[in-house]
Amino acid sequence: MTRQNASERAHAAQLLHAVIDDLGPWRVLAHALRALVAGRVRRRDAAQLCNHLRRDIGLPPSAAPPTGRGQLW
Repeated sequence: MTRQNASERAHAAQLLHAVIDDLGPWRVLAHALRALVAGRVRRRDAAQLCNHLRRDIGLPPSAAPPTGRGQLW
């Protein structure tokens, strides 16, 4: 938990009241509950993607593909 002084809390309260006045209390509550339930979205690191997905989004392959020369089967 972070520490906030009284002026920061008052400013946050004013912003919250302004949003509630604009959108209404039920809509603000619904969005707050949705954010609470959904949690944070974790972004995947592009280095962990397979070469097929890297190619789909326009990135170069992470390593050179095997050539297959010298192998019959």
